[in-house]
Amino acid sequence: KVIGAISVSGPASRLTRKRSIEIGSQASAAALEISKRMGYRP
Repeated sequence: KVIGAISVSGPASRLTRKRSIEIGSQASAAALEISKRMGYRP
């Protein structure tokens, strides 16, 4: 059951492919940490 979401936004001119991959990895790690703190166990 989904109870929240994480979003990242900014100007397209600053979002290179490399930066997009970096931010995606950081967002995924943050989402997992939040989930764990809320009781999720993989």
